[in-house]
Order: sequence, then C-alpha cells, then structure tokens
Amino acid sequence: MYFFTQEEHEKLVRFHLPRAREHPVADDLRGWSWAHPPLEPIYDLRLGVSEVASLYCQTRRDCYLRRVQNVQAPPNLPMIYGSVFHALLCDFVIRSKRALYVHGARIDAVLADVGPISAEVLNRFRSTLLPEQWPDVAQKAEILHQYEFRSLGARLQEALSHQPRVGIDALVSLVLPVVVEQKLDGTRLGLSPHLSCDAVHLGESVLIDLKFGPKRDFHILGPTGYALVLESLYEYPINIGCVVYVNFGGDGLRIEKEFKPLTDEVRSAFIEERDQKMRMIYEEIDPGLADLCYEICPFRPECRGR
Repeated sequence: MYFFTQEEHEKLVRFHLPRAREHPVADDLRGWSWAHPPLEPIYDLRLGVSEVASLYCQTRRDCYLRRVQNVQAPPNLPMIYGSVFHALLCDFVIRSKRALYVHGARIDAVLADVGPISAEVLNRFRSTLLPEQWPDVAQKAEILHQYEFRSLGARLQEALSHQPRVGIDALVSLVLPVVVEQKLDGTRLGLSPHLSCDAVHLGESVLIDLKFGPKRDFHILGPTGYALVLESLYEYPINIGCVVYVNFGGDGLRIEKEFKPLTDEVRSAFIEERDQKMRMIYEEIDPGLADLCYEICPFRPECRGR
C-alpha cells in the first residue's frame, strides 16, 4: 500500500513534483515559520492532526462533544476496520524489515520468516467486534496480507536484479523505503506532541495517508498537517501528499493513490480549521447540530437522541 509502482514513481517525478515547483509555497505557510502568523497557534491547546483534518461533521460538533463535553463515543465499524488494517500493515512492514536484516538477499528465507498473517495483531481487535463481523474482517485481513506478501517478493527480486551487490541496510531502504507510524512532536503548531503519521516515503519525502472507504475532498488535510509538522521540526520542504484509497471488491483489492501538491490553499485550509476548532474548544462554543448527520457518526445518539 505504501510503495509506488514504476508508473506511479514516473508520474510523481515527471509530473507532480515539477508541477508543485511551478507554484512555490509562500514562506509564511511553511512549517518552519511556526513562530509567526498565520502558523503561530492562537490558543494554548494541543490538537491531533486527525481532529483538525476530520470534516465529516458539517458543524464540527463531534470535536466540541469530545473535547468540551468529554463525551466518549464508541468507534463505529469503519473506524474499527481501519484500525485493524492499519495495525496489520504496520506490523507487516516491521516484520519484513526484520527478516531482511536477518536473511539479506535470500528471498525464500525472507518470505518464510515473514510468514502468514500475524494472528497476534489481528486478535487484539477481536473483542471490539461482534462474532458475526469477525469472518469478514479476517477474510479482508488475509487479502491485505497476501497482497503485501506478493509485493514484498516482487520488490525484493527487482531490487536484487538491479543491484546484486547491495548491502543489507541499503537493500532494506530499496525494498521498504518507508517509515511507518512515524512519531512527531507537533507542539510548535499547536498540535499534539505525540502525533503518528501513517507513513513517510523516504525516497521522495512524500507524506502518505491510508484510507479504507470512499473518497473525501478533505482527506488531503491529513498529509498537509503532517507535512507542516515535519517542516517545523527539520526545516526541509515537503511538497506532495498522497492519499491511498483501499477498497475490497470480490476476492481482491482496488487501490488508488491520489498525489496532490501541498499548496498555499490547502495549507491555509488546515490552519484555518485548526484555529476554528481551537476557538470552539477554548471558548466552549457549541456549534449546534448539522443539517445532515452521516448515519454512522459515533456521536449521533448524543446529538439526535438515537
């Protein structure tokens, strides 16, 4: 999920990155300008990137209920599914890196060490699901694992065919050029000191966010927030975000990667959303009910009484 095909890599290098350079980002919207407006936080609060980037509720009342009223809503089914699949993919990348460091270029040994799906990780979530929901989760998890397993073998074989004398550390970076669940301190931007980004692609400095479900225009706000944090910490520019949409159909997967430039417009949208939610929390402003609630909103019983 986190790795680019040759075609995607070519499009990134030959189209998306040059296009981003044609419209340079204003310096005051780079993360390293965190001590000055508009990036300087207006309130002494700490928000998660996901809190800022989530616009499922039209009025943002979900944020008000959670942060001001301390309402603890149980996760809905898509949230649980997403947690399971994220954990499995993260575990797969880590186990694959470990196997590569142990076995190096011995492809069969690497794949044997990675082995089948991690039942331990999968079972951590079993208690959060109804018994009748478990077979569906287990089946989809196996589909994900098999896809990643086959991709690992192909990527390893391709890397060794191009660089047969590669060292182990370099081989790992060629085959698995990502850091999963990258921990970041977002306090300079009024964000949580314990942020966790889905994945950072090391080759092109692309922020990757994984979504299991339908597309939403605001999904790019997640990679935007993490890009601002990375810029604030390390002072190097990040110009592209990637949202990976994974959907299950039949016995297979449908995967679509959306590369988007992190423009002035999308950066400003993230900061404006941060400021709006900070003000709502700090001043305890109830934004009221949305005209249209989405059916699976975990806060729906609190708002609608059912």
